[in-house]
Parts: sequence; structure tokens; C-alpha cells
Amino acid sequence: MSGYIVYVALLLRMANDVEENPGPTIYDVVDPTKTICADFSQGNTKKFRQNAGKQCLAMSLTAIIYNHITNANQWDSTILNSIMCAGNILYSFISNSVKKSYLLLTDVPEMVSVFDCIYCMEYGDPFAGDLFMANMTLPYYSIDKALNNIFAETHLNYQHCMLTIGSNTVASLKTSEGTFKVFDSHSRDLYGMPHPFGKCILTSVDSIENLVIYFQSTVPPGNETPFELKGVTVQLNSDITQINGLASSQSAKECVKQKRSEETKSKKQSRLENARKYKKAKQAAETDKQTRLQNVSDYKKAKQVVETQSEKQTRLKKATEYRKATEYRKAKRAAQTENEKQSRLENAREYRKAKRAAETEDEKETRLGKVRNYEKRKRAQETEIEKQARLANQNKRKRLHGSTQITSQQDYLSKFDIEKDGSIHEQSWAKFNINKFSKSTEFFISQCTICKEAWPLNSKPRSPDCYICSRCARDTKSPRKFSLENSMIPSPVPTELQNLTQIEEMLIARALPIMRVYIKPGGQRGYSGHCVNLPQNVKELATSLPRYPKDLSVIIVKVTGKDNSFRDVAVRREKVHNALLWLLQNNPHYAELQINEDALNSLPENGIPADLMTVETEKEIISNDDVMSDLGPPTENPSEDIVYNNSTDMNTFLPVGEQHEQEIEAVRNQLSPNEPMPWPAIESEPLNEYQISHLATMAFPTLFPDGKGDPTNQSILRNVPLQERIKHLLKFAEFIDSNWVYRFANHPRFSYWAFNMIHRKRILQQSGIFIKQNPGEAHLTIDELREMAASDNSALLMSKVSRYIGNIAGTNAYWNKVREELKAIITNVGAPTVFFTFSSADMHWPELHALFGANTGNATTEARRQNVINNPHIVDWFFTQRLEKFVQHWLYDTLGAKWHWFRYEYQGRGSIHCHGTAKLNNDPGLCQLTQTALKGFLAQKFKNENDCSETTELDQDIEAGQKAADTVCQYVDWLLSTVNPNPPDEDMWIRPEVHPCQRSHHDIPEHEKQSDYVDLLNMVQRHTRCSTSYCLRKKSSETELKCRFHFPFDNCPKTKLEFEKVHTSGDNEHYRAKIVTKRNDSRLNNHQQLQLQGWRANCDIQVVIDHYACVEYLTKYAAKGEPRSPILKQAFNSIVQNVDSNTDPRRVIKKVVMKSLGERDYAAQETMHHLLSLKLHSSSFKVMPVSLNGSRRVRDTASIDEGESCTDYSLLDVYANREQYDSSQNIINMNFVQFATTYKVVNNELTKLPENVIPRIFPTYSPNPKGPNFALYCKYQLLRYKPWRTTQNNAWGDQEPTDEVLINCWHEFLQTPYGQSNVPDWFDKLQAVIQTQESEEPSEEQEPTREEWMILSDLNTPFDNSEQTPESTYDWHLDRANYSQQQIQEMPTWIKTNKEEYTIDEQYDVVDINSFSEMQKLAYDIVKSHFDDISSEKEPLCLIINGVAGTGKSYLINAIRNLLQSKCAVAATTGKAAYNIRGVTVHSLLKLPIGSRGKKDLTGQSLCRLQESVNNIGYIIIDEYSMLGQVTFGWIDKRCKQATGYNDKVFGGKSLILTGDPGQLPPVADKPLYHARPSNAVGEQGHQAYHMFDKVVKLTVNQRVQGMTSEQVQFRDLLLRLRKGNSTVDDWKLLLTRQPSNVTNLCDFEDSTRLFYSNEQVANYNHEQLTKLEHPVAHINARHSSAFAKKISSDDMSGLEPVVFLAKGARVMLTMNLWSSVGLCNGATGTVVDIIYQNNHQPPDLPIAVIVEFENYRGPVFNENQPLCIPIYPITVTSQTEIGFHERQQLPLRLAWALTIHKSQGLTLPKAWIDIGKSERTAGVSYVAISRVKSLASCVIEPMTYERLTSLKSSANLQYRLEEENRLDQLAQATSSAFI
Repeated sequence: MSGYIVYVALLLRMANDVEENPGPTIYDVVDPTKTICADFSQGNTKKFRQNAGKQCLAMSLTAIIYNHITNANQWDSTILNSIMCAGNILYSFISNSVKKSYLLLTDVPEMVSVFDCIYCMEYGDPFAGDLFMANMTLPYYSIDKALNNIFAETHLNYQHCMLTIGSNTVASLKTSEGTFKVFDSHSRDLYGMPHPFGKCILTSVDSIENLVIYFQSTVPPGNETPFELKGVTVQLNSDITQINGLASSQSAKECVKQKRSEETKSKKQSRLENARKYKKAKQAAETDKQTRLQNVSDYKKAKQVVETQSEKQTRLKKATEYRKATEYRKAKRAAQTENEKQSRLENAREYRKAKRAAETEDEKETRLGKVRNYEKRKRAQETEIEKQARLANQNKRKRLHGSTQITSQQDYLSKFDIEKDGSIHEQSWAKFNINKFSKSTEFFISQCTICKEAWPLNSKPRSPDCYICSRCARDTKSPRKFSLENSMIPSPVPTELQNLTQIEEMLIARALPIMRVYIKPGGQRGYSGHCVNLPQNVKELATSLPRYPKDLSVIIVKVTGKDNSFRDVAVRREKVHNALLWLLQNNPHYAELQINEDALNSLPENGIPADLMTVETEKEIISNDDVMSDLGPPTENPSEDIVYNNSTDMNTFLPVGEQHEQEIEAVRNQLSPNEPMPWPAIESEPLNEYQISHLATMAFPTLFPDGKGDPTNQSILRNVPLQERIKHLLKFAEFIDSNWVYRFANHPRFSYWAFNMIHRKRILQQSGIFIKQNPGEAHLTIDELREMAASDNSALLMSKVSRYIGNIAGTNAYWNKVREELKAIITNVGAPTVFFTFSSADMHWPELHALFGANTGNATTEARRQNVINNPHIVDWFFTQRLEKFVQHWLYDTLGAKWHWFRYEYQGRGSIHCHGTAKLNNDPGLCQLTQTALKGFLAQKFKNENDCSETTELDQDIEAGQKAADTVCQYVDWLLSTVNPNPPDEDMWIRPEVHPCQRSHHDIPEHEKQSDYVDLLNMVQRHTRCSTSYCLRKKSSETELKCRFHFPFDNCPKTKLEFEKVHTSGDNEHYRAKIVTKRNDSRLNNHQQLQLQGWRANCDIQVVIDHYACVEYLTKYAAKGEPRSPILKQAFNSIVQNVDSNTDPRRVIKKVVMKSLGERDYAAQETMHHLLSLKLHSSSFKVMPVSLNGSRRVRDTASIDEGESCTDYSLLDVYANREQYDSSQNIINMNFVQFATTYKVVNNELTKLPENVIPRIFPTYSPNPKGPNFALYCKYQLLRYKPWRTTQNNAWGDQEPTDEVLINCWHEFLQTPYGQSNVPDWFDKLQAVIQTQESEEPSEEQEPTREEWMILSDLNTPFDNSEQTPESTYDWHLDRANYSQQQIQEMPTWIKTNKEEYTIDEQYDVVDINSFSEMQKLAYDIVKSHFDDISSEKEPLCLIINGVAGTGKSYLINAIRNLLQSKCAVAATTGKAAYNIRGVTVHSLLKLPIGSRGKKDLTGQSLCRLQESVNNIGYIIIDEYSMLGQVTFGWIDKRCKQATGYNDKVFGGKSLILTGDPGQLPPVADKPLYHARPSNAVGEQGHQAYHMFDKVVKLTVNQRVQGMTSEQVQFRDLLLRLRKGNSTVDDWKLLLTRQPSNVTNLCDFEDSTRLFYSNEQVANYNHEQLTKLEHPVAHINARHSSAFAKKISSDDMSGLEPVVFLAKGARVMLTMNLWSSVGLCNGATGTVVDIIYQNNHQPPDLPIAVIVEFENYRGPVFNENQPLCIPIYPITVTSQTEIGFHERQQLPLRLAWALTIHKSQGLTLPKAWIDIGKSERTAGVSYVAISRVKSLASCVIEPMTYERLTSLKSSANLQYRLEEENRLDQLAQATSSAFI
């Protein structure tokens, strides 16, 4: 059933972010995953033969009976099949008994025999009514009331009912959980909707309200949809012997008699009364028509009986005359010709039209009322057959009318002749479409009762007070994600926090993530002021408030002597004090705060603080003459049309990159160099904004008064991504004073902060994806990058990077990508027909302002302005909805568009508008016609300039050209106009009192349409004046400013096509076509009346007549990024001019100015557009990038099996080898472009692509034959258009691809018939103007998995490479003085020398076996009995000892080692684990391969050394075996067999004892031992060897957290539940008590080990701690034997990293086992004491050694004064690849303040600070992290959601692990039984 087509509609609906429905539909109330389907429906004729399609009542009754046997929650498909088969048999008996084929509810018996038992049925009184009528009078019921009576009324309380709707019956079953199951035997899909290929289903619905929605959705609403509902009670009759079929008639009668004899008198009276009432009502309904007709007949007869003779004569005479007149008319019409008939009908129509046109509104309403009443009476009288006939005729008329309408519209569009057929706005279908659009833009705001979001819907919900949005309705989990229970609903704002100015709010905020720069333009700009918001790092969280005004992140730039006041910089001391007091008492994040009385008293009572940071300038910052970015077209009505005027201040946001942060600090310091209280100093590194819990509360206390609803709160039950939280808050509303108030959307700073958080996160993600997909660039050093830049080789790298940044919406790289996609579309499908532009009338549109609760007819201009300013999110969203609907109704439904493309753009004032282009189906080929007209023009020009004797050919060209020009002009006149029926210059037009944009199109009467059109033209469509802020520009070669839109135009009496010469560098003359339209108004924009009156705001439409127009559009609009803010440039220039020019920071300030020019500011609406995840552009096509270079995407290494390629095949590879997929001639003859646009490979088979897929094929080169890359152009053209096979060389005849060969082959190919018919001429024409060069296909997004050293390299890259750093001036040879020359010389070999000479006195730990738990003793006894068994036939011991952390496994290992002594080897999977048990790593013990090295059998000396080392060992103990993968285990088996020579015995006859916990982390880059599908042969060997372990002992007593205190018990139980993903809410709340904000002794954990999930988190924390040391940092590069060696991962180089960062005092970890037995093992931690360099060497060179003090070292002493200090020297590791051996030499060290959770496995930490990450990416990571400590009080845990804590439960790997643990538990029980 999963392939049902119904899913398409659902997916489309879910993909739409806009709710188009008035509330929940069937798709909201039914979860298809819970629907059970049978294998067939009741209509299956093969199964049910003649019964098919009639058995629904009997099958429903059978389902009710079976629910009595087995609860419906336990049903499956097999049960549904059985129910249907039994129901079919029951139907046969009932239908034979009652002699009916179609059964009614009254036909069901009271006793039936099914499933080999007899059941008695008791039926309740029926409830009947209409399915869609809510208010019905007794005896009829509405469907919801009927269902409530059946299921909810206490005196009835049925568990089952049968419902008949029309002629279909279903069963409703109430389950024990209070939910409902609907059994429907008809052909249904997974949602219960009728489907031609559907099956019988059992769906789940969770409430009666949703049952109503379900039933109403399954049938189309009609005039009447009757239903009947009966409750059913089932009882097993055990007194009657079972029979087949129906119970015998006598037994049934006796049963009924028995039941009725037990009835009380009142119950009997009630039953009889209800039966009589129902029967009476039903009969009345059935006989109503007959009764009424009989009454009419009786009345006529009675009247005729009493009439006089004269009255009778008169009646008969009238009847005779009527009959004769009727016959005469019939005869006359029969004799009419067809023309006479048409004329008569036309006259009748005209008469009716004239009569109706003269009607008053009341007369019209009366007439329509009469028609409706007549139709109603007529339909009430019709029989069922008449009704069916009427509906059939109706449908037929609709089809006929529709086809005629379409034909008529198509005929009109194909002719585009306004002289004969009229303009498009006169066509009825066009009017209908625009009216339909106008009505579709009416929205109604409804608030969801769950999430409290108030958002526009297309229509009002049926029950607004209990409305639930579709998202919340679909969310069936508890609690719902966006509910109050999930802490997603903010609390109301108290009076004390209301109406604070922005300065007041910043004074009481603990964090300031946004800096505000207030700028007063000083000139006569369109708006009062400009406030630029910039992001800044949060350096600290204030501990006392309020702040001093001079400490705020505020700068005011103003003009001396001007009015420079801003509204939101005023401060009221009492208001601030009251706000702080409220926060201290009610906000838990302000509870410990102190009130700074001095700062409070320094505030003014009511005024502007004097000590705010201020810069004054004598010069106007912005003047009227400044050339600014596009502020939008000038208007004659600025007070009405412009949002930001002289009374309003505009807010925008300027994102500042990470690298600008230091420069911003310099600006701040420069502004107040002599202040006694300087700008807040940077005392520490910035806080991580993504990890500070409740940061939003502390930054915006007026929005989150008590912290509830905070998007940065991680302590919620179910996780919600940050962007979804922000989107939710923007839609969150409160109904105050009859208006919806959006607290978060209209806040001046909140949306900018949220946008900055999300924007930065996206950039980080894309950077990670780039590094992941381009591993070669990940290892570039600074020097290599500089070399690339110096040699100009960086273009390729930057091209790659820009395509990744292009995935971030709104960036310039994004728009460049969009431009390339549009070019690809035009290249593949040809030129568009039109360009169009739509502007916003957000100050006027009545549909928009109706959403704000405004009375659109009476709202003042100021009220409208505030609506727009306070609700930028709705204004922006409304524009996008209006545009998408208009594109559909105007562009597609009316103009007949073939495809479209458009983008949204923002003007300088911040308002949204749209640029787009489209292809119309009736395009006569404008570009081709223009070329023909140009040819005719040139022929005429040649004829005029030359004396030609033979002009026949020229005359033909001239005639064809004139005809083509006439067609173009005719099409232009049809499509658009520049004629003004009443230009204002003629002083005949009177300005309307109401702005025309404030009227809805569908409300304008027909007779006012023309005057409305004129008003719109003169008020929004005229370019009234030119301005430097909008259109006046000056070219470098000219001295005068000119309008870039060429206004004013000359008037023209007729549309014509002109040609103007284009200046080119060559000698050839080129001409460009230009349309000069018919015009009588020099300042009127191009427009279409239908477009203008429908859109009701400024718009534009132009035709595309040549490829020059395409190019101009691409460069002017499609490729253009958003404009930069000129006001920022002027403001920062003012700062630079007014600071002390002699100070050092001036140089840095200049850099700020220059870099800021590269940024642009975001206005409120654009910010909302991004936060609401609205699309920035729309296209009919999906563009697919295809590289002709054959570049491949790097595959994830985890998915690569041995021997497979590490890259995926490119589309070029597939095309070259297409015969492998399909050898048909059609496929072989396809060129690459045809193939790429038609097919893709899915599951190794060719599958057709959708028709709207367009390939963007690159690289492309100029087709200029004289250009330097013409040969490359020919090469790639051949690859595109010439069919070729196997290799690319086949495209040029398998020759060497020299320039000459490529050019000749291309020209030869163009001469072939295939080339002439398959190479589009548009390609050359377009590419001749646009030259683009691409190189590589961008890859799909993958999660970044960068190594730690890469991230540290980024973090340690100096901000400014030109400046000297402490590292470059530090003397790195000072540490040599602490050691003698001999010691320095011994350092590189000291460990190796002492390892050979030093003997360790192995002293086994004393173990008291009497202290063993029962299971420890069992394991010990099993090993002892096997060891004591000296028989030669004993089998090797294969034993697993399982136990969670702390159950005494290490203690038991020591005991077994004491027992076996030299006969056993103790090993572990990691160096740290080996050290903890005083063993070795299993890799070193058995010489196992590491990474990609050594994957082969041992030979020679290596094999001898292995045999010697394990010769006397009979037992191998391996700890932490969960980290052993199948491949590693396979190699253990192979090595053991090699060592003993016994290849026929598992492990070569050695006994193996595995200890560990399968609940710990699985192996990295290998499959767990229990995985059912090994990846290769060695893995299969390991898998088989693992299953030879037949003895298991499970340790259950936890020694680590052993104890009986309540805290210890809680922690122990919590760990056990966490291990299996069964954590409870109480567990979650308990863990949250250890989040940083709740831990009182947090300072005790400052030096504790930090555990993180990702390398990035570890690197960031280690870098933070490294910089805190205040010691020079040594950046140490590894030595490599080749360039390829640099790119090899550290895992394949035994942990050696290409770059290491160290400093004295740094906490480090060994990454390699140097001497495990004394503690120098992989994972050993210590502190750097000294770094010893050779003379004349310093970083980044390798040092001689690094002296590290190891805490747990127990070997010989290197320096007597420092017994734990050991020299760690560089190690050389070799890696073998296909191209040879590669070496890396590096220190085996890494920073270790923080570890990944993977590397912590096996450790017991005294204290830990834990962050388990956002998801359980590896099953068990949460358990491993938290179980590293002995008590909950020993750790601090970063907050997480409850959903995150339980996410392990949904892991497929967990299920496999639990199955394995269950198998091991069974083996443990068997082992225990056998040995105890």
C-alpha cells in the first residue's frame, strides 16, 4: 500500500508552509502509518463473485463481532481478510433470508452465527440526519451529536456502532484507550479516501471531533448526504449450540422473546415509542412528495367542483388558447431556419441582458431568490432517478461548457487580435480568473489553541475557539512539540516590563548580543532616522544591573545643530527600577542578580542619558544629492505610499563576519579613548551563544519575562530546531485591544539576533560540507594558500568555495548560482516571452490590513503605517502569497504561460518586490520574427544605399520583414499598453478620495472598472519624476544625469519595431531591436490593464524580442545581489573624519570601513523572509548541475566496501557506458544533452526524469572563433551534441585532442544532418554575449566530520598575517637551559633505550575471591575448572563476561590473571583500557593491522616474533570487547591460527575470554560482532568466530555505584534505563539538576575533564583553554615524505596529526602506545612542561622533544627533580597505498582538556563536564558518557531535551544490540544452570 498515489497530494500539502484549509482535514486526523490494509476490498469480483460490492453492512457487523473476540488494536491484514470472508458468508445468509440484494440497517438480525459461535445483538435506537448539516431539529441529528450520543452519553455508552452514509456502511469501534477504529470494507486508500485500487482498511482516529472530520471528508459534499447510525452491543450466546450461517428462526425468536420478557415496563415503552417516532419520521420523509402532489390535485378538484358555469367556460377557453399558442409556437419554431433560430435566441438573450442591466440591486436579489426557491422546490419533489439524471446532465453541461470555454480562450490567445476580438481584459474568462484571484487573497487570522500561533488562513475554521493548526494536529506524540507542556509558550508580559524603550531594555539585559548604531541623516531624506543593528559576541553575563549608559552597545551618529532625538533612547529611572525588581522576584535567571544603586541613580528621571556614546559631525551624513541604491520609484503621495517617512525611524541589520569582530572592537575603543569608563573591556573569550542556556531571556527580558518559551532553552521534553523555534515565536500572538499583537516580530532587535544566529550556523555548516567533499583543500597550509594567491592559481579553489556558500540563501554567491540556473533554462528551452515586475502596495491593500483588525475603509494613514512597521513578517508573507496566486491566475490560467521564473528583491526602503520572466504558449516566435524583421530592415537599408539591378530577393526579404514586424507589433499591442485614457497632464482627471489600491478588485462594479483603471494608472503607474535616489545615473563618458529607465519618452501614434546600431569592437555592424509602443503619456510605464487592475500596485511588463534583452535581464535583475546600504558608508566615513587622526587604531578603522562596504544591511521584511524560510525565487524547472569534466563526488568512507571505488559515478560516466543499461538504438543515438535531460540511474537502471528537469552543463566557453578558448568551446560542444561512446576521445574520432582537431571536428559535425537538427542556434547566440566558466559539480550536503587538528588550524590562524604575533618573537630555546647537553641528546631515544633495559617487577594485585559476587565466582570457577582440566581432548574455552560499568570486571580480570599467571595474556582494545588492567593492546599483542596498513598474513621475522610471544600462552583475555569489530576479530582468529599453525581450530586452539559491556560504544569504521551482514570475507570469519562463544556470565552487582543511599540507587537505576533507551521524565529531570545553571559548586568543575560528542566541540574547547594559558603557542607541522602523505588521515597514520598546537602548561594526551606497561599508552594524559628545540629551529619545525609530566607514570626517572616528566619525541609512521609508501613524522600528542565520548570509553573519571550532543548519532553514546563517573554529583551535564535523552530508543542499531543482549542473556542462563 505504500505506493499509493494519494501520498503525492499529502507530500505537496506538507511541503507547503502556508495553511490553505480552514482547519484540520482527513490528512490531519488520520496517521497512515497506523492504518491496516487487507489484501482486497469488498468489490473484488474474483473473490466474492456476484456478492461483490454489496456486503458492507454484513462485513461491518462481522467486524463488530470480531472486536468482541479480539481487540481491534491487535488486528492485522490477515484478520481483516478473515473478517471480510466471514462477512461475505453472513451477507449471503441475510440476503437470502430477507430476499434483498442491498441490505439496510433494519435488515440485520438479532442473532447470528459467525466464527463457529452464536452471538446475540442488541441494537440501539437509530440516529438519522444529514452529514453536513450542523443544526437539525428532532427527530434528526447532526453527525457529531449522534456520535456523542452513541459513545459519550453515560446511559448509552456503546463500544461499537454501524454508520450508513448514503448507501455505504462502515463500523466504528471504540478501543479501551478511548480512541476509535473505523472498519471500512470499500476500496479505500491509507487515509480512508475512495481510491480505484484501494483495499479494505482499519484506520485509527483519536477523538469524536476527528471522527466527524473523517466521515465528512470521505464523501464529496452535496445538497443532501443522509446518514443513519445505530449502536450495537454484542453478547456470546453460550446456551445455543453452534451452527453454520444464521441461527435457526425458532432459536432466534426464543432469544428475542427471552430478552424482551426481561424488559421493564418503562424500558419497553421507551423502545416502542422510539420505534414509532423513527418509523413515523422516516415514512413522512418518504411520502412527503406524494402527499404534497396529492394536496395540489385535491385543491384543483375542489376548486373545479364549486366553480360556476361561466368560470368553467373561461377556464376551458384559456386552456384552449394556451394549447393553441403552444402548438403555434412549436410549429413556427419547427419551420425556422438555423439562422432564424439563432437570431431569436440572441434577441431573447439581449432582452434578458437589458432587463437585468436595468435592475436595481433589490430587484436583482429578489429575482435570484425566486430562482433559488424554485430550484429548491423542484429538487425537493424529484425522485432518486430524477436526481441522478439531473446530476448527470449538470456534469455533462459543465464538461461541454468547459471544453467550449477552453477552446474559445485558446482560439483568442492564438489570434492575439484586439481589433477583432477585443482586449484581454474584456474577455469573460479573464475577468473570472482575476476575480477568483482577488477573492483568494482574503485571509482570516486564527489562533491555534495548542501552539498559540495566529496566522492567516484562506477561510475561517468551523470552530475558531477550538481551532488546532494542521501541524499540531499531525503531531500525535505527547507532549506536542509546540505546546505549553514542552515549554514553548512564552508567558504574558507584566505591566512592569511593558512599553520599555530599547535603551531601557538594554540597561536591564544581562547579555547584549546586538549593537545599535543610531544615524540621523540630517538631510530631507524620506525617513526620520536609521538604526543599524550589528551582531557582537557576548563577552559576559552581567551579575549586577542596571548597566551604566556609557557601557551599552550603542553609538549615536548625529549632525551638529540638527534635531537628533530618537524615540527609543529615552530612559525613565523608576521604570527601570520597577522592571528590575520584577525580574529579580520572578525570573530564575535574574534571581542571583544585584542591583547597582550607583548606576540606577545615574539614570535620568525621564530623559536621554547624557553619557551615551555619541559622534557628532558638521556635515550632513546623507544629502538629497547622494547617489543611493534603489529606494523604489518616486511617488507623488509620499505621505500615503511610503512606510518610513519623516516621523518614523528605520531599523536594519548588518551581519558582520567573524573576522571583523576585532576591528569592531577597535572602532569602539577609538570612539572613547579618553573616557574614564572605557568601552567594556574584553576580559575573556566570547561565550558560545549556541550553548548558553536561556541566552534569549537574558538578552531580551521583556520578551521572556520568566524564561518560558526561550529558544535557547535546551531543557525541554521534545527537541525543536532553533529555526523552527524562532519561526514559532514570530507567529506567536496575543489578542490585545481587538488586535493581534506579535510580540517577537515587532521587537526592534530580536529578529536580527535570531537571524544572525541562524545565518552564522549555516555558514559553518556549508564550510564543513566543503571540507568534507574537498579533502584535498582541507590540508592546505597558510603558506600554500599565499603561494596560490601570488601565482593567481586560487580562482579554481574560490570557484568551488563560492558554490558551497551559494547554498546559503540571499548571499551574492547564491544569486550567482540562481543566475547560472536561469541561463541554463534559457539555453535549453529558448528565450522567454515577457519580463514582469510587481511592487508592493503594503500601505493600501485592504486584504492585508484586514489581517491587522483594521477597518480598512476608515483606517488612517498613520494606522496603516504602524500596521506595516509592527508586522513585517505578515507583510512579507502576504506579498509572497499574493504573488504566487497571481502568477497562477493571471500568468497561467489567463495568459496561458508555459513556464515561469521569478525572484524576490528588496528596495532601499526595505519593501519587497518581484522580478520575473515567463514563456507564453501563444508566443508567435518573437525572437525569430525580430530576426526576420532585421533581415528586412538591412535589405531595405542596402537597397536605399546602393543601386541594385536585381531586387527580387531583397524585396522578398523586405516583405517578409515587414510582415514579421507587423506580427510583433500586433502581439505587443495585445499584450501591453502605454496609452492613458485620461492623462493627468490634460487636467481632466480628478484624484479619487480613496486610493484605488485600497479597493478589492471583486468589489468594484463593472461600470466603475474603467475609471478605476485610470485612477490606478495615474496614481501608481506613472514615473512622475526622476531622482538620484532611484533612477538618475551618470555614465563615465557623459556629464549629465539621465534616467536609467529612459523617461520621459516621446509620444508615438503607433507601435513600431526599430533597430539601433550596437557599438562593437569589430568591423561588422550589429543592430539591436527596440519596440516603440503606441503612447500618449510620456511618463507612463508599460502595463497591461488586466494585470494592473488585478495586482492593484505598481507593475511592469515587457516583451523579449531578442537575446540582448535576455542578457540585459540576466545582468540587471537575476544576477544582482541585494543593494548595499549607502547610509552605512556615510555614517562610518563620518566616524573616521571625527576621531583623532594620530591614534593607532585609525588604520584599523579604515579596514572596518572598507570591509563594511562589502556587506549590506537587511531590513525587517527581508529578515522575516529568511526566518520564515520563504523561498527567494521560484521556477517551473529543477536545474541539475552536470559537469563535462566528469568530476565525481567523494563517497562516505563508512559506505565503501573493500575493493569498491571511493567515488560515485558521474553522469558523464553513465552516458559513456549507457549500453550497459540499455542497448536500444534510440539510447545509443542520443547526445549527452538529450540523455542528461531524459534519464537518471536508479538502482542500476535507467529511469526517466520529470519533464521539468533542466541540466546546467559546464564548463562553457565563448564561441568567438578569434578567442583564446575557441578550441575548448569546440571540445565541449562536441561532448554535448555529438553522440559518443566509452571515452571522450570518441567524440573527436579517437584522435589526440589538439586545437586543430577539435575545431575541425566541430565544424564537420555542424555540416551533418544530425548536427543541423540537434544543435540549437540559441546556444551560440546566448553564449556569444554571456561567458561563464565552471569547473566542478557541487556535491550533495553531507554532515561535516572534520578532524580536530583541522578545526584547531582554523581557530589558530592569525587574524592579520601581516602583524607580528607573540609566537614569532618568542625565544623558543630558553627551555634548553633546564637540561644538560647529554640529556638533550638522549631525549629522542630515551624511551626506546629504557624500554629494552628496564624490567618491571610484575606484582599481581591481591584479590580476595571470597569477596566475589555470585556471578564473579561463577566466571572464576569456569576458568579454573577449564584450567585444571589436563585432558588432551578438552576444547578451548570461549567465554564472555558481560557487565555494565562498575560491576567488577577489572577486579575479576586480576583474579583470573593471578590464577593463570604466565599462561594468559591480558589485552584490551585501547591503550587506556589496557593500562587500566595492566595489559597490552590486542593490536600489539597479535600484530593486528592498523588502519589500511598490514592487511596481509605475517611472514618471516614478523611471524617468528608473533609465535615466540604467544607460544606459552593458552588464554587471551580481551577487555572492552564491544569495540572489537568483525574485521578486527577476523584478524584475531587469523593471527592466532598463524601463531599455532592449527588452521582447523578456532583461534588456533587458544582460549579466549571477552570482557566488557555490549551496551558500550560500537567499533569505529567496522561492524559490531553481532551484525548479521559482514562487509567482507575477513569480517565473515570474525562473525563466525564470535558465534563459537557458548558460555556467558553476566555480572549484575554494580560495584562502582554500589550502596543503598537514595542518590546511589537513583543513579544506578538511571544508568540501567539509559543503557536501553528507557529513560523516564523523572530521569531527565534528575539529570537537569546537574546542568550548569543548577550546580552550586560549579567552580569545582573548572578543571574537570570535558566530554563532547564531536571533534569540533573538542577542538573549540581545547583552543579556548590553550589561549587562556597566556603562553606562546607552538604551531608544529609534521614532516611528510610526499604531497600525498599530507592528505592521509591521522587514523591511517597511527594517530599522528599533520598539525599539533602546544604550549607550556597545556594538557595533552598520548595518541600512541609508547610503553604501555609503565603508563605511556594511547590515552595517557599529562601536562607540557618544556618544549626543546634545536639551535636555529623554532615553530613550525618539529622540536627535539616535548617534556610532559604524566600523572600515572610508573617507570624509570628521566629527571630526578621531576620524576614524572618524560621526553616525548617525534615518531615516524609509514602508510602504504596503491602508489607507494608515504611517511609522516610528528609528535604523538594532542590537546586533552576535552575528549570525545568515544575516547573516554573505559575510563573512570573523578569529575566530568559532559555534553552528549544534539542526537544519538552512535547508539550508546549517552550511556557511555554519563557512566564515566561514580555518582551524579561528580558530573556537570549540559542541558538536553527529553526527546534527545530517549532518542536511543528509535535507533535501529539499538534494536540489533538488544536482540544480541537477549541472546547472551539466554546463554548466561544456560551457563549458570550448567555450572551451578
